[in-house]
Amino acid sequence: MRPACIWDYFNLKKHTLLTASDRQTLEDANMTMDHDILLEVSVDTDRSSHSGVHSIGNELALVPLEPPRSSVSIAGGPTLSNGHSTGSGFNLYQGSSVSSSLTTIDDNYDIYRGERGGLAGLQNLGNTCFMNSALQCLVHTPPLVEFFLQDYNDEINRDNPLGMSGELALAFGDLLRKLWSSGRTAIAPRAFKGKLARFAPQFSGYNQHDSQELLAFLLDGLHEDLNRVKQKPYIEMKDSDNRPDEEVAYECWKNHMARNDSLIVDECQGQYKSTLVCPECGKISITFDPFMYLSLPLPSTVTRAMTVTVFYCDGSGLPMPYTVNVLNHGCCRDLCQALGTACCLKSDEMLLLAEVYENKIYRYLENPLESLTSIKDEEHIVAYRLKNGARKTKLEILHRCPDNVKGGDRKIFGTPLVTYLVEDPQYGANIEAYVHRMLAPLGKAHSSTRSHEGKENGFISDWANLEALALSLILYKLYERVDQIWFGAVCKNWLSVLKLNHQNHPLRTNVLPMLMIPKTNLCLYGISSNTTYKFQFPIPYYDNCYGCSHGWITTIHTKYLDIFITMYNSSKTVSPITLPPLRAYSDYYEGLLPKVTLSADPITSPNDYVVAVIYRRTLAIFNAGQHCWTSLSDYGFIFMDVMFDGDLVYGLTKHHRLLSSDLSYLHERDITKTIDRISNPPFHKDLKCYLVMSLEGDLWMVRKLLNGRMIKFEVFKFQLNAQRKKVERMVKLESLGDNVLFVGDCDSISASASCFSGRLKQNSIYYIDKVKHYWGTFTVEIYNVKDGSSCYQYGEYSFRKHVPPPLWVALPFQ
Repeated sequence: MRPACIWDYFNLKKHTLLTASDRQTLEDANMTMDHDILLEVSVDTDRSSHSGVHSIGNELALVPLEPPRSSVSIAGGPTLSNGHSTGSGFNLYQGSSVSSSLTTIDDNYDIYRGERGGLAGLQNLGNTCFMNSALQCLVHTPPLVEFFLQDYNDEINRDNPLGMSGELALAFGDLLRKLWSSGRTAIAPRAFKGKLARFAPQFSGYNQHDSQELLAFLLDGLHEDLNRVKQKPYIEMKDSDNRPDEEVAYECWKNHMARNDSLIVDECQGQYKSTLVCPECGKISITFDPFMYLSLPLPSTVTRAMTVTVFYCDGSGLPMPYTVNVLNHGCCRDLCQALGTACCLKSDEMLLLAEVYENKIYRYLENPLESLTSIKDEEHIVAYRLKNGARKTKLEILHRCPDNVKGGDRKIFGTPLVTYLVEDPQYGANIEAYVHRMLAPLGKAHSSTRSHEGKENGFISDWANLEALALSLILYKLYERVDQIWFGAVCKNWLSVLKLNHQNHPLRTNVLPMLMIPKTNLCLYGISSNTTYKFQFPIPYYDNCYGCSHGWITTIHTKYLDIFITMYNSSKTVSPITLPPLRAYSDYYEGLLPKVTLSADPITSPNDYVVAVIYRRTLAIFNAGQHCWTSLSDYGFIFMDVMFDGDLVYGLTKHHRLLSSDLSYLHERDITKTIDRISNPPFHKDLKCYLVMSLEGDLWMVRKLLNGRMIKFEVFKFQLNAQRKKVERMVKLESLGDNVLFVGDCDSISASASCFSGRLKQNSIYYIDKVKHYWGTFTVEIYNVKDGSSCYQYGEYSFRKHVPPPLWVALPFQ
């Protein structure tokens, strides 16, 4: 057997000798697909003389061989029939392992001032463009180039426990010197890539990464390797104590330099000022903190469109909305000028801007230089046309109407009217005159409408007094909840038929859910009609919607690390309900409340409803009328879903335990201890478990499994005893019968396939694929329980046109 050796032959150049004792993997050796390696085989001395290759001592003569290519190729040159190379001899030690070239370059190295210095590229080693772009920026930064082209060996801190023993700085300096060598072509940064992967395993391999993350790690690593401070002193930070900013800034930077002193600090670091004000005592604390990189917002569009309703304060016209374009960083004066041009404002008139919140004036925008960035898109802005110079006493007119829900109390509605009183009123009659003048246009419009209705009275009586049977037949053909709501909004007779039909056939009118966008622009998406509807819900823009239960939309927001849960009814006539706060423990709160559900409608049961939430993966209960939450987490279970069933609340844990508790005596009890546990099938990952009440009243558990990239569902039935407080057995269902399931984090709903024949697919589970695509949409998919197939709700590619929300809701009829 002939002696042989194997070389890393990337880019047809020898780099590293691979030995049998080397335990590293191909990934550790930075070898990928189609990576070239070189096999060297020794030959006899007398045979090698024929090809001009001479053996000296124990050196090996090289004979390149080229076997058939595989995933890792072996490079070689042309060969003769006797196996001898036709080329000149190779140097055995050519391109040996790369080491630092600090000792081989003279101190008067002045390539930096040459004409061709730095004009060299970096080869892509496989998805390493993120690294190459960051490296090219650094190696062309003049202070770094000047530093690393000199002898910087004395600057390396090899004893810094936070550094990399100087190896990262040496690898970067060696790469920079190669790039600034004259006459160089593209260079493969393999040695630097190996060092990088050694100290930052997240950048190992050849996957794509974020260039800024690499740059941050590299700058921090170079700083620690070049830190001139060998022993970092302990420094106690002092408060500002009303000292001048220059003095505090100099002291903070001096303290920072006492522990951090390097080229990177000199060229790439600075400090910014932070001001904190105590909300209790008002004390101001000013600090200066160092930074190496700043996060900047992406540039937005130059202009924005704003829609403002202009009111005539002298009663000369009806309110009119106008949409104008203004600069993003403009001021209120710019908005007034644009509105004045749009509404043909007279020379003796002015516009008063105001923000309306909950049908009241929240604030006046009277400062013409106030920035428009303080006005959010969700805020309701109005403008009032006033006479110039009439700025004395301000008169606000609010509109009220009876509130049937609150026992005849009067509630505020509409947009307030505002005007200035020219003279101070001495009698109430003076104010009444102003009010009548401002309301005159609204009264004329109302009279005109009633007159028009009188002319068409015969037609109205025809459709308003249709027989109940005919209306029921029309209602039976309306599959969407939105269509049924609009049906009831026609007149009182149609609404009565709708309510009666809902009482007689609750399953028929309360089964088809819709999808709701969970953020601020609340829209409903209809499954059967493939249509998105926009609704105006009375929800503040800073609240995040978490779902719908018994017609109440649940939202949460945080303030000082407290989670506030507010419930809004889909009817604007019902006031929202705010529950006692829960502690968030961190700024990231959205994952703390994956489920919020109600036991009953607070309208029909104002003192008997119960709210259950999954809080920090445990179960918390709130009873109406109480002032705090009750925790049901005595055993430390991790809950995945919760559901009410009469006077019982069920909680499903991560390990498929079903716990129940009687609402009259809140104490959780494991009711599945005696049955066999369900384990995951091989190669499957349990993603989520849902509780669903079937049409027949049975309690089901739906398991969502992941096998590779395929989603799989399994449905199990809990066979409960007569009191529904003990699970006797669990049965895996092969068919759903007439049930069609809609599963999701907010709520899981069952619907009847027979009631919606042709609209819903039998034995199917409608679910939302929470894997977000790069264009920012979600997909609604349908899983068939019988054959295990999946399909898209509206085609494989047409879903790009829609942005369906990940929450199922079923709005009630009021």
